[in-house]
Amino acid sequence: YNTSSVSGVFKRVQGENDASPSLESTIGPGDEYRYSLRYQSGAVDEVKNIVIYDNIENYGEWDWRGTFKGVDLSELPAEVTPTVYYTTQDVDFSTYEGSTTVPIDDSSLNWQELTSSADLSTVRSIAISMGNYVMGSYSSLTVWLEFEAPSENTTDKQLPVAQNDVYVSCTQNAYTTTAPGNDVKVKLEVLGELKLHKVDDFGNLMEGVEFTLIGTDKFGNNVNLTDTTNGNGNATFSDGSLLTADDVLHARGKLEKELVLENMVKSLGFSDAVVAV
Repeated sequence: YNTSSVSGVFKRVQGENDASPSLESTIGPGDEYRYSLRYQSGAVDEVKNIVIYDNIENYGEWDWRGTFKGVDLSELPAEVTPTVYYTTQDVDFSTYEGSTTVPIDDSSLNWQELTSSADLSTVRSIAISMGNYVMGSYSSLTVWLEFEAPSENTTDKQLPVAQNDVYVSCTQNAYTTTAPGNDVKVKLEVLGELKLHKVDDFGNLMEGVEFTLIGTDKFGNNVNLTDTTNGNGNATFSDGSLLTADDVLHARGKLEKELVLENMVKSLGFSDAVVAV
């Protein structure tokens, strides 16, 4: 993303199926995703004491939180010697705007260096210090935060949201300040169910009838799911909502057309299906 003409700190999110980072992403349960945190300098002689802050999905509107997996510093220039700090506190970085104290210098936050032995599940906010690095005009620094989405949606919303922001503190022209960046949203896709009910000509429940759901999901992946009716004549495909309207339902066994699809759950976009023997 291009922020070369604007100074400040910028945040973007990229899901594992996204071609590039953006302000919003929709991911599936268990997907990996990551945030880019980019600081861009403007027309100043130098910027120093640069620290980028993130509160690890503990800001604003959120329905869920991912699992924090770590920080990727590989895109920083070789001359930068960064240190990553963390706290187990939920920090509201907005309270430092206009203050002479920057978050990294606030001893009440109990910052600790993030090492390989740290328990990432306890991390609530982080600070990435660029050390003694002095940035010139129209330059940039980018770091990444790695996450994994929950394996299931535990909310009652179809697209639960995690909203996140970013902050930076730095010294420009002998003036030190803490400033906000933008916020981004990550939506967690809810997986629905496709339920099939099988009976014979006399209304008797049929056990052992095999159904196969085939097609292409919204990411272009081939789907081939099979389930067999149980003693109640039911078969269930638990991730049917990822399939498109062009998917085909094959049934091995006698079909009762008025009953085969009557219990399909359509609330999450599985709008159509084709029955074929």
